[in-house]
Amino acid sequence: MRPIADDVVGGYNEFIDQQRQAPGDLTATLVEFNSLEPFHVIYSERPATRIYDLTREQYRPGGSTPLFDPVARLIGLIDRTDRAGVDQVVAIVTDGLKNTSREHTFADVTRLIAERTERGWAFVYLAAGFDAFEQGQRMRLDTVGQWKSDPDGVKNMWKDVGGNLISYRTKAELARAYARKKFLDQVEEEDRQ
Repeated sequence: MRPIADDVVGGYNEFIDQQRQAPGDLTATLVEFNSLEPFHVIYSERPATRIYDLTREQYRPGGSTPLFDPVARLIGLIDRTDRAGVDQVVAIVTDGLKNTSREHTFADVTRLIAERTERGWAFVYLAAGFDAFEQGQRMRLDTVGQWKSDPDGVKNMWKDVGGNLISYRTKAELARAYARKKFLDQVEEEDRQ
């Protein structure tokens, strides 16, 4: 993601600004992962009103993508702070390039995701690359999106995720339960109406 790092940072900051202005509470954790920094927690359990803009000094893409290891570690981190009645939405954004995990396997991550999905968590897998849907479906994720790895693609990806998250956050509890399955479709459906 190095060639589009500035776009990732700018898009993320617009996404967070959008969430700050939306009604309702939001607490977020941001983790960057690559083979040079396999699990870099930028912030954890921070209310949206206290989330500062991401900088290029904090976001340092490099190396390859150890996808399964950081996803498993993030699930473990959220498990330690998970509270009853609080929705968990985990968005995984990756360039989709080669998995270089060493600790966790595809089977480990698929099992962890399935267990948490049964507990009501929502997982959103957003990958650049031709195999995004295949990879997400293999991980048994209901919500998979593909984005183009260029400045416009990054901007659109963050805009879509931001709009969908706001839509999700403002729904009643029963409607959110249904929406978990179709997270990325929400804004598109609302735009058509």
